[in-house]
Amino acid sequence: MERVLKLLTASMAALAFVSFLDSGPKATAQAVISTGQSFVQGRLLSGTRQEDGTRLAGLRLSMESGWKTYWRSPGEAGIPPQFDWSKSSNVAAVEILWPRPSIFQSFGMETIGYEDRVVLPLRITPKDPGAVMFLALTANLGVCREMCVLERFDVSQIVAPETRPAGARQIDRAMADVPGSAVDLGLQLAECQITGQGKKRRLSMDIHFSRNLDNPQIMLEGGAGVWLSRIEAEQNDPGLLTVSADLGLIDGVSWVNRSDIRTTVLADGFAADVQGCAAPAD
Repeated sequence: MERVLKLLTASMAALAFVSFLDSGPKATAQAVISTGQSFVQGRLLSGTRQEDGTRLAGLRLSMESGWKTYWRSPGEAGIPPQFDWSKSSNVAAVEILWPRPSIFQSFGMETIGYEDRVVLPLRITPKDPGAVMFLALTANLGVCREMCVLERFDVSQIVAPETRPAGARQIDRAMADVPGSAVDLGLQLAECQITGQGKKRRLSMDIHFSRNLDNPQIMLEGGAGVWLSRIEAEQNDPGLLTVSADLGLIDGVSWVNRSDIRTTVLADGFAADVQGCAAPAD
């Protein structure tokens, strides 16, 4: 018996709501820039130093009651988060690891994000593992209830190699919710085909896991310049997901790399990150 999946579009649809320019965030009619009361608070958690010299830290976001913020790709309608670490020192790279999000209805469309509180684990690579790091973050976040507000805040922290762990348990719990490697979770096949020309094209994908997925949900990301919409998916056999979507390009001439197609598959007790897809076998 065919089962139609719950579908999410995690793509560039957020561009219809907001674009962040060098001069700061600008929003359309459904979002305003916060000028007073803040609906989200951010705090850096220093976490723990790893054996390889990196640091597993965290960013804790606490929302006011009823307010939500967005996942890395916000869904059919939402404001994509932006994080600027450029004022940090002795920091070579910061990787944000995104825990499993929730699904919300906003303005009649499905969005992806978090409510109440979330800890985003941070994998921080210092330039000099033996020296002090200064972590300085400027964050631009959309937070929504009946309306959306653009929040900008700054947080900073000095972290030395000998800094005692802080927030490690919170970070560990968040890490347990980060979708794992699809290969490690039984991915057997991830193939996709892109057809059409110009700005409007079509994506067809087959994803096969070695296990049945209960109540699966799919989130698609297409990379820079790619807009995914009208997603349809079915699970006809245990673990076999058939996905199709309209794929739009901003300029109509860009090359779409299959390696940029990213699929997050969520099910009961299951969360997998599928990185890229191969061309169908002959």
